[in-house]
Amino acid sequence: MGKTVVVYAGEQPPDSWQASVFVAGPMPRDPDAPSWRPDALRLLADGWTGPGTLVVFVPEARDRHQPQPGYISQNWEERWMAIADVILFWVPRRMPDLPGLNTNIEYGRTEASGRVVLGLPPDAVSVHYLRRGAEAHGVPVRDTLDAAIDATLAAIGDGAQRNGADRDVPLLVWRTAAFQTWRSRRELTTARVLWTWTPQPTFALAAWAIQVQVPLDDGDVHTMLITTTGNGPTTETPIADGVAPRQPSPSRFRHQAQQGSPNRVGGDTAAPHRS
Repeated sequence: MGKTVVVYAGEQPPDSWQASVFVAGPMPRDPDAPSWRPDALRLLADGWTGPGTLVVFVPEARDRHQPQPGYISQNWEERWMAIADVILFWVPRRMPDLPGLNTNIEYGRTEASGRVVLGLPPDAVSVHYLRRGAEAHGVPVRDTLDAAIDATLAAIGDGAQRNGADRDVPLLVWRTAAFQTWRSRRELTTARVLWTWTPQPTFALAAWAIQVQVPLDDGDVHTMLITTTGNGPTTETPIADGVAPRQPSPSRFRHQAQQGSPNRVGGDTAAPHRS
C-alpha cells in the first residue's frame, strides 16, 4: 500500500509520484468556516491502495488565515492542474458563502480534457449547466463526496511511476502506446498537454497533442509539438522559440474518419478540445 502526500497552495510536490489528484472546488470565504477538503483528503488517503505515492494538490493555504497573494496562488493552480492525472471537482455551491465562481471557469477549461470527475451534492445550487457539460463530455458525475472519490481512484487505477519531467504527462496520455513508443527514444525536459480529444459515444482518447522540450544530439534543448490520432504513430513538429504551436485542423480528423484512414478517429467529429 502506497502513501499519500498533500501539497497545499504555493508548495512544491515531490520529485516523483505514482499518481496525482487536484482537488478543485469552492473554498469558504471565511477562514474560520470549515472546509470540505479535509474529508476529501481523508477519503483519498483511505482509498489509495496503489504501489507508490499519491500526490494530492489542494488549492488552499496550509494556514487559511495566511493565504498567499491571489496571483501567486493562481499561477500555482494553473501549473499543477494542467498535469494532474485526475481533477476532482466537488461543488457544494450555496449562496452567498460558497459561490464557487472561479470554479466555473476552472471546470469550463478542463471539462473536455478526459481527466475530470465532477461531484454535485443534491442541495448544490446553480449547477445545472455544469451537469449538462459533464454529460456532453463523458465526465463522471457523482452526488456524494465518497462516490466522487471512488470515481477518482477508479480513473487512476494503480497509476504509473513517473519522475522529474515525466510527471508533466498525465496518465491519460502516459498510458498510450504512441506516447510510450515516443518516450522510449527521447529524453524529456518539460511537457505540457495542449489538448486531448475524447469524442462520443465512447469518450475514449482519440487524439492528443503535447508541447515538449527535448535535448537533441546537437546539445541544445529543442521545443516540439508531438501529436497523434487513433492508434497511429506520433508526429514531431519543431517549434521555434517564442512561437506558439499551431494546432492541427479539426478538418483533418474528419477527413481521416470519413476516408477510413488507419489513424481513424471514432465517434463524433467535433473539434478537438483544449485540456
